[in-house]
Parts: sequence; structure tokens; C-alpha cells
Amino acid sequence: MAALVHRRLELFAQGLARRLAHTQAARDAGYGHSPRASKLRARRPDVVARVAVLTEQAAGGGGRDLGSLIDELIAMAKEARKLNTAAGFTAARGLIGEAARLKGLLPHEDPAPAPYKPRMTTEEWIRKFRPAS
Repeated sequence: MAALVHRRLELFAQGLARRLAHTQAARDAGYGHSPRASKLRARRPDVVARVAVLTEQAAGGGGRDLGSLIDELIAMAKEARKLNTAAGFTAARGLIGEAARLKGLLPHEDPAPAPYKPRMTTEEWIRKFRPAS
């Protein structure tokens, strides 16, 4: 969702996204000091939608796909290494460290369980593992 049309309303939504109280967000945006008006303004559908978008962007950079971000950080680290300078190597180290940190945030996938294999009966075990005579 794009920014709200009215500048003060956008500033108000940004304040709410920063978890300010609706009265404080209204004051910071340049509105009056009416708690009732700021409460009604905070309930407007366009403001609620904008706050949701701003909150999501602040939490994850706009998207929830860390895999592509990690890939991009690794690609940037490779480019920084090509500089063959101390600054390039320092940048590469920082980028790889950040990629590793983000990779730790990814959900762990449990491996697929092994297919069920019934246990051998005693007779089957003896036939299979009996010493050769």
C-alpha cells in the first residue's frame, strides 16, 4: 500500500506503527490534542491498513522470504572479495556473518521420517545372521 494521501495522516500512521499511543502519534503528526478524535482517526480503515504495512516492513524488510535475502548477501560478499583489499575482505566477512545470522532465523525443517519397516521375527534374524557352517 502506498503512503496515505494526506501528509499528517501518513505521519500519524507512522507513529502508530512505531507503537506510539494514538494521542502521542496525533500530536507528533500536528493534529490537535483531542483523544477522541485521535482514537477515531486510528480506527479508519485506510490508517489501519497503512499501519499493518508499515509494521510488516519494519519487522522483515517488506517481505518474509529470508532465503532470497541470504542469497543476495552471499552474492554481495563474493563481489566484495573480488576487490582484493582489506576493506573488501572486511565487508565480505560482515556480509557472510549477517547471512549466517539470518540463516539461523529460518525455520528448521524436520527430515522426512523413514518409511516404516517391520521388525524381523526371531526366525528371520537367525536365518539372516546365522554363522556359516
